[in-house]
Amino acid sequence: NSENEKALAKNAAALAKSSSSLAGSSEMFNVTDDEDKNNLTKSVSKFVSDYNNTVSSLMKSDSETALKKGASMVTSTQAFSNALGRIGITIGKDNKLSVDETALKNADTGSIKSLFSGNYSYASKVSRKAEDISTAADTLSKSTYNNSGNLSYYNKVLANSLFNESV
Repeated sequence: NSENEKALAKNAAALAKSSSSLAGSSEMFNVTDDEDKNNLTKSVSKFVSDYNNTVSSLMKSDSETALKKGASMVTSTQAFSNALGRIGITIGKDNKLSVDETALKNADTGSIKSLFSGNYSYASKVSRKAEDISTAADTLSKSTYNNSGNLSYYNKVLANSLFNESV
């Protein structure tokens, strides 16, 4: 269903944005007061929410490519489960994340930074996978047949451009 794929593309794009925002910001991890800690906690909680929305959307996807990328993302998350647990983030049986905000606020900032900051961090890995999921879902949402069994508008444009006809 193209609506499911559109939702997945949107959720995965939001996850890519929130995770790359964390991965690309070293300043966010220079915590000097409660306001800084609250902002960091909000950013990590946003990441978790976007991650969970993406996992939920993956469950409804028909995109083999998106599902493979999603499985890879979940496997990466499981590989980081001990480190995530140390900062108050746990993985449920449904592969969704839960945040204990008190534990996250009290966690060592260096531990949070090592998970979420930098090109080789957990957040960076999730960001790349989320971008791939979004691209795969977006591609499938534009390249399917519609409810009446006809080619979607996108495929008509593509097919007609090959034959130089107008839609």
